[in-house]
Formats: sequence, structure tokens, C-alpha cells
Amino acid sequence: MKIYNKSRKCMVNTFTKPICLAFLLCCSFYLKAQNQSIILSNQMTLKEAFIEIEKQTDLSVDYNDQLINTNKRIKKAYTNMQLSDVLNAILKDAGCSYSIQGSHILITPESNQQAKTQTVSGTVTDESGFPIIGANVIEAGTTNGIMTDIDGKFSLSVSAGSKIQVSYIGYLSQEIKVGNKKSFEVVLKEDTQALEEVVVVGYGTQKKGVVTGSIATAKGDDIIKSPTQNLGQALAGRLPGLIVTNGSGEPGADGVTINIRGKSTTGNNDPLILIDGIAGRGSLDRLNPNDIESITVLKDASAAIYGSRSANGVILVTTKRGKTGKPSISYSFNVGLQQPTRVPDLADAATFAEVTNELESYDGRVPRYTADEIELFRNGLDPIHYPNTNWADEVLKKGALQQRHNVSVSGGTDAVSYYVGGGYSSQDGIFKNGSTKYEQYDVRSNIDAKITKDLKISVDISSRLEDANFPSMSAGDIFWRITRSYPTVLAQYPNGLPTNGLDSNPIVMATDKTGYEYDKKAVFNGTITADWNLSWLLDGLAADAYMAYDRVGIDHKKWQTPWSFYTWDEATDTYTEHMNTLVQQTSLKQEHSADWSLTLNAKLKYKKTFGSHGVDAILGFEQNSYRKDKFWASRGSFMSTAIDQLFAGTSNKDYYDNSGDASESARRSYFGRVAYDFAGKYMAQFNFRYDGSYIFQSGQRWGFFPGVSAGWRISEESFIKDNLDWVNNLKIRGSFGKQGNDNIDPFQYLLKYNLGRNYVFGGTDMVGLYQKGFPNNNVTWEVADTWNIGTEGTLWNGLLGFEIEYFKTKRSNILAKRNASIPKYTGLIDLPNENIGRVQNQGLEIQLSHFNKIGEVNFRASGNFMFARNKVLFMDETPWGEGHEYMNETGGPMGAGLQYRAIGIFRDQAALDAYPHLDAARPGDLIFEDVDGDGKITSLDRVRQNLSGFPEIIFGLNLSADWKNFDISVLFQGQARAVKDVISRMDATSNFYKWRAEDRWTEDNIDGTMPRAGGSINYGVENPCSFWTQNASFVRLKNLEVGYTLPNLWFNKLRISNCRVYLSGQNLFTLDHIKYVDPEGSGEGSYYPQMRIFNIGCNLTF
Repeated sequence: MKIYNKSRKCMVNTFTKPICLAFLLCCSFYLKAQNQSIILSNQMTLKEAFIEIEKQTDLSVDYNDQLINTNKRIKKAYTNMQLSDVLNAILKDAGCSYSIQGSHILITPESNQQAKTQTVSGTVTDESGFPIIGANVIEAGTTNGIMTDIDGKFSLSVSAGSKIQVSYIGYLSQEIKVGNKKSFEVVLKEDTQALEEVVVVGYGTQKKGVVTGSIATAKGDDIIKSPTQNLGQALAGRLPGLIVTNGSGEPGADGVTINIRGKSTTGNNDPLILIDGIAGRGSLDRLNPNDIESITVLKDASAAIYGSRSANGVILVTTKRGKTGKPSISYSFNVGLQQPTRVPDLADAATFAEVTNELESYDGRVPRYTADEIELFRNGLDPIHYPNTNWADEVLKKGALQQRHNVSVSGGTDAVSYYVGGGYSSQDGIFKNGSTKYEQYDVRSNIDAKITKDLKISVDISSRLEDANFPSMSAGDIFWRITRSYPTVLAQYPNGLPTNGLDSNPIVMATDKTGYEYDKKAVFNGTITADWNLSWLLDGLAADAYMAYDRVGIDHKKWQTPWSFYTWDEATDTYTEHMNTLVQQTSLKQEHSADWSLTLNAKLKYKKTFGSHGVDAILGFEQNSYRKDKFWASRGSFMSTAIDQLFAGTSNKDYYDNSGDASESARRSYFGRVAYDFAGKYMAQFNFRYDGSYIFQSGQRWGFFPGVSAGWRISEESFIKDNLDWVNNLKIRGSFGKQGNDNIDPFQYLLKYNLGRNYVFGGTDMVGLYQKGFPNNNVTWEVADTWNIGTEGTLWNGLLGFEIEYFKTKRSNILAKRNASIPKYTGLIDLPNENIGRVQNQGLEIQLSHFNKIGEVNFRASGNFMFARNKVLFMDETPWGEGHEYMNETGGPMGAGLQYRAIGIFRDQAALDAYPHLDAARPGDLIFEDVDGDGKITSLDRVRQNLSGFPEIIFGLNLSADWKNFDISVLFQGQARAVKDVISRMDATSNFYKWRAEDRWTEDNIDGTMPRAGGSINYGVENPCSFWTQNASFVRLKNLEVGYTLPNLWFNKLRISNCRVYLSGQNLFTLDHIKYVDPEGSGEGSYYPQMRIFNIGCNLTF
């Protein structure tokens, strides 16, 4: 017991002494802090006073600026007064108290534990007097609340002197001071913000409620949720009618293909893209998503105001501008891990050896591998002599990093507003020790200054540096060898030295040992705009003008060197270096191109309301000049790889070359729009463009492209407004327009000559000159007649929103050649393009939306669906002959190929003898249908596919919710009614997909579901057939983001007003029929795959 007591006493001493000492130190620190002298000036705000206290003491002042009015001013000056007295005095009037905890002064609102409560009740109705069921009635600043009943009534116990907040979806919220009242009659006004929202249209803006065209808009805040390095990829699934196809994830070469409402021409289907109103500033791919305010898509005759370049639709990108208010500094960063969505699963060494033996036996040769050797490939006991090489694992990393940083400052006064932002991003490649990497630096400055009360000047400047680095061998070449290299060949020796692979080792090809290739691009965009209010001349009149200058410089360099591989002499255990023969000499090619563009634009604008009549009109002029200069030079047979410069190459003219060229273009246009609406109920609009293009010859350079549209807001009619209170908005609209497409090769009306076909004259090499093709003096625009009819509405205060549209486009004057119907024996070859093609495209768009609030949870959902089918109305093609109309391209979809219809596999010789077949056919080969019934299989038995690789259906589903400081968003994207040929050559030339070998026909497995190995009949490239055509439909989890906004109280000392952290992912999973390759990628797998991205980030606002 004594020992226990003693131990206990020691234990007490051990712990109590430090605790007591710490307590005494804290007390002394507290007393010292309380007694410190403070000096404060008169009329300081509480915020300024807190800052002064922090400066004059070693204490930190912590408070929640949402609970405390820090703008309240103190009533007198304080000189050499104790801290405790100062705090008591300045906080008394603010209704606050304080406590000192360590080195922190914690300011809190005074709590009244004995606060009185009172019960308030009332009724919530709309402006028509109808009760609102389920309205939220909450005591402000608390979670104390209730919902109105079926009669719109509520009863709630609240603190005396508090406020109540009343809200409901689709109505403006109200905050009411309780005071001494006990009963309230609350009338909520309809929230017309959605209808009053301003949307971007061609050369201006309009209120959404009076828009008559088919327009879709994505906000910048939604776009940045996708952690992709490519802005175009972030749009997939977000906008109805917008088809975004991504075929590669290679850093710096991951551009997307964008189409609006499908395809309508056999020519170029790219939409016109304008960035801040300027065309020709490149694609969406490399824009910084943090700079984007909105992206608008014009899908019908609303785009006709862009005339000869609008037939494929128009995309308008609007960047951020400053707003009046105090400066706001934002910084964001994210870092992500990239992984391929899919890498082809190839046959292992044992399977490859078995198939090789089968191929040998089909040709009457003895097996190449014994059963024991095949077993060694399988069990891995001798990995040097009998390897089982997975080339994808040897070449590709498990993951690659990417990152993005962005900082911006925005704000303004009544005189000047500004937005200035800058960003940096980088993306690594997925090759082990690879040289693939992309980096980008960008800066943007948008400044608006009010010079006089009627004149505003805007100066917009943006610049971007792109630095893309690659190995000298293309990604396609590297992945081609990954998919084709034998698994029975060793990739590298245990000491890390590479073998030669099949003929070149992709492990080496992906590194800088083969040289390098880079593209460095510098972009400058500058715009000066003057906006002049002329209301002093005529009320509603204004004018604006801008000058835009753009310049792009690109430096391309490719340095290619031979590389080494090694062989191992097992007897002497030595390695011998050899040079690969794919690249036999060192070579260099450098290229520089510079282009500039100057755009001048001036508009006269008139906008006026006369009672219930509204008029919005513009009349404008635009001119653009463009020039591009290009020069390149190459050298070969370098003596050494030490110097990668042109001068170090050989002077032998057989190994060097150089050339250069230049091009110029110009456009001039007149355009206008007149929009009329009566009381926001009846709307009509006419727009036009009169375009002059350099592409066509004099006398045919000008084209007129009009568009008309009208709308009727039925919900504003009394028979709806007075009887169907659940209908908030209902509009019918329609449009028709003629639009042009001049995205073709210029100067086709000229007789052209080429330099070449040199000859020797007098012992001298003379440059030849020869005619290239034939001119077409009548070449002109493609013309699109576009119809659109739609309805849109909002029901039950946002519980259901919808847009339904039917569209149809007839494209004529499509350029095509008559080569198909004119026999070659006539000698008329290389004929000119003529405006003879005709295509029709029509379809349906549906967009649904939902917004609801359940307690403190806000939930939003929106989905979009589009079906678009094109049909070739006329295209000059080979006359297949009577009875073979099924081969015609006319009447079918564009891009649909001819293929044999596979109806089975020849199981044995008897089956082969019983049905027509190609001459080389044998048991195990595919059976092609004798479509024309002539007892033979010929090229005339090929049929035109009814689908192509371009989807007829696209869809997207966007879900989001927020609760308190948490938020989540989910985006699904997909396509349907598209096909893809998934082909894997299964012969002695290369490896093949694992699925191709599984359950293949063999003499021991005649009921196999796959054809035999080998044979040109079974190779879908030489003999395209339906067997290899697979359904390319898919649903993809395109984006998922979960975020949390940290409480402001945590960051008061750092002056951070908002801090949000988040986790996000891109291309997280895909549900599809193919399984072997990504449904958007190449069917043969020889491409840099799309990326799955796991991302973490943070957004800070100061």
C-alpha cells in the first residue's frame, strides 16, 4: 500500500506540477493581455479597430463577419486605455462580447440565455391570392423552420426580435422582421429572373424571354467542373444538340471534333467559333476555362447573321469582365492523376504460340513451337528464352500527373471595371521515361473605362504560350507496335538494356533516345472597342465599333536520330549493341509559320420600348484581312547527334530541302437584325448578312443570307394566366433561314499550275511547270435551308422545365466530283469540284430540367437528348447496275460504307461446298451472303450500312445538389445508333486481341464463335464485313465533383472570404458493348487512349 501511495503521489506530482505551471502562465498571459494599453482613433470601423488591436498586441482577433457588423463605427477615440476597457466599450453598442483564449480574442454576438420566444403564424400566397403549398418559413440565421400546409398556412415559434425568411421555388424570397406582430399575410412575387436573364446572341444580347431562335448556353462555373486540360472536352453532354467527339488523350494533341445537330454536308462540318465576337481565333481546345463567362450555341436561323460561315452552326464564347465593386482576388489550383480509359487486352505468349502453330499447319508446315515450349511461355519459368511480354505494361505508366493554376483580379468603380487573369497548366504523358509533355501559360486582361457619360472604351488583351513536346516517333507508331509486337519476344534484358522488339522496340521509341519533336505556339489577341451612347440624338440610339488584331506564331522542330538495341550472347554473357534500321540517319526539320488577322467592325444600334412595343435593331459592317507566311527547311545525314541545328547537317543536296509559301484572304460583310416584341407576348425577328468572300471569282463573290423567326408566349394569354396558375412560362417559336458554307479550298475558279516534274536541259536540272486539274468558273457557296420549330416552358415554379424542338436542314450546292459516273477511259480525270451534292438532315431535341428545395437541400437535374439523321439526296457515284440499288450512297446516311453481310462461319468442307464463297475460302472462314442471288460472291454482294461511326443519338444528364457547405455534381454523357469496326488481324504478322483468339474456329472446335486464324477473308480491312461491326453506343460518367466550402471563421486572420476544396473525376467509367477499346477511339487500338482523371483542387477568394 505504501508503495502504491508513494507511486500515486509521484504520479500526482508528475502531472500536477506542469499543469499548475501552465495554468499560472496562462493566467499571467491573460492578465497581461487584459492590461495592455490600446490607442484607437475616432470613427474607426470595428474591422479597422480589430486590425489595430492585432498590431498593438500579440493577439489575434477572430470573428464571423456574417454574424457581426464590422462596418459599424466606434463613437470616440481611445488613448492608452486597457485592452479590456476598450473591448467592453466598442463591443457594447455592437451587441457583442469577447473572451481571450490563449493568444486569440474571440468576438461573438451576445447570447441571451433567457431570450423570450413568441409564436408567429400566417398565410403564404402568390400574387393571384392562391395559397402556396410547401413554402419554407425559417427563422433567419437558424435551422428553425416549417413548411406551409395545403392552405398555405404556417405557425412557428421564434425568438423575440428575430426575422423570418419565406421562400419557394420560382418565387422571390422575402425576409420579414417579426417585431411585435404575431400574424402575417405574405405575398410572394414570381421570380422572372430566368425570363429576364440576358443571353448572348449574334452581335449582341437579348432577354431570354423574348428569344425566338434555338440557343443553348453553358455557364463558365459549370464548365470548370471538368478537370480536363481541353476546354472542348468539358462541353460533352452539357448542351443539347452539341456533339463532342474525343479520339485521343495525348497531351497537346487531344483536340476534339465538334458538330452541331449532326452532319449536313459531305464537306467540312465544323461550326464557326467566335471568341468575344471575333472569328478566326482558333478552336476551343486551349482556352483557359477559368476565363469563360459563358458559351452559347446558335443552332438554327439565329445563326444566319453570320452568313456564309453559319451553315454548320455558331459557337459564341464570352470571357469574364469586371463588375462594379471592391477588388476580388481569386486563386485556384488542381492536380490530377491520368490513366487510360482502356488499353487493348492482347493475347499472351502461350496463346500466340498456339495460334502460330495453327497458321503453320494451314499452310502445310510443321508447328513452330512444341508443347513444352508453349508450357514454358505459360508458366514463366524461363522468362529470358520464353518470355510472356505484355508490351502495354512495359511501355505505359500506371498514371501520369497533370495540374492547373489560375489567379485573377476583378472589380471596378463607376468609371473603370477590370478583369485580369493568368494561368499555368501542364500535362505529362503516360509513357515510361517518355518525353511527352504539354505546358501552357496564358494571360487575359479585359478593361472597360467610361471616358464620358456617353462614351465607353474597352481594351481586351489575351496571350497564350503553348509548348508541346513529343518523342520523334508519333504516338500512333508507338501504340501500333504495342498492339502488334509479339508477346514471345523479350522487351528488355534483366539489366534494362532493350531488345529490338518485333522490328522496333516501343519502349525506346517513346523516349528521347530517338530524338524529339516539339510545337511551340505563341498567340496574341487584342481588341479595342468604343461604345457611344447616342440617346442625346435619338432616344435608344447607340453605336459601337471595334478593331481586333490577332497574331499566331508556330515553331515546329523534329530531330530524329537512330537508336540502339542489344543482343545477348548467352555463352559469353556479353551484350552487343546494334543500330535499329527504322531510322538509319540523323535528320532535322524545322518549320516556322506566322499569321495575322485584322478585323474591323462597326454597328449602329437602336433599342426602345414604346408602351407595350419593344424594338431592338442593329445594322453593321465588318471586314477581315488575313495573311499567313510559312517557311521550312530540312537537313539529313548529320555527322553527329551532338548538335541539333540545321548548319550541322550535310551539304549534299540529296539530304537537304527547304521551301516556303504564303497565303492571303479577305472578307467584307454587311449585316443586320430587327427584333420586335409586344408586351413580351408576341415576338418576331429578321436578321441577314450580305457576305463577300475571296474564295469565289469576281461577279460571284457576294451572297445574301436571311433568317426569320417568331415566337408566342402563350403563358401571357389570359386563358392560361387566369386559369392555369401552375404554368409559369410557355412559349412556341419557329424559324427559317438560308445559311452558307464557304469552308472550301479557295480559288477553284482559277487554272492552276504546279512546280515540279523537273527535266534536264543542256545538262542543267530545270524546274518544270504543269497544269493541276481543271478550273470551275461556276463554283459557289453551299446553301443550307434550315427550319426549326419548338416549344419551351416552366411548370410548377421550376419543378419541371422543358424545351422540345424539331429541326430540318436541306443542304444543296455541296462540292463533289463527277469522277464516279464518268469512265476513266474518257481521259477525263482529276475533274473539278462542282456544286452538285444534296444532303438532308433532320431530327428532334428534348431538354428537361428540374429544381427543388427540400429543407436545406437544393437539388437540380437537367437532361438533354437529340436524335439527328442525315440522308444523301444526291451524290455522283458509280452506277452499280440494275438490281444493285442497295449499294447506292444516295438514300443512305453519309459515311456509311459498303461491306459484306456475314451470316456465319463455314463449319466444315461440306458447308463450304454447299454455299457460294470467295475463291480463297476454306473451313473456319466467314460466310458472306449472296445478296444478289447470282450464285457467286463478288463485290456486288456488298451492302450499304444503315449506320455510320457518327452517332444519330446523343444525350446527357446533369445532376447537382448542395446542403449547407457541401455540394456535388454528376454528369453522364452518351451516344447511341453508331457503329465501329473493331478489327484485330490474326496472322503471323502481329499479335492480336485476346478476345479474337478466344473460342476461335479450329479443327478441334468447329463450333467456335470466332473465325479461324489467318486468311484475308477474315481480315476486316481487306474484306469489310458486318462481323466486325459493333454497336458503339455508350453511357459514360463524364464528370463527378464533390466539394466543401470551409467556414469563413477559419480564415479571418488570412483575409480569405471563401475557400472551397473539392475532389473530381473525368471519364470515371463507361458502359458499352465493345469492352475492348474505348468506343470513341480507333477500332484497331493503335492510338493514344482517352484519359480517366482523378483530381483534387482548391478555390480561394480574397
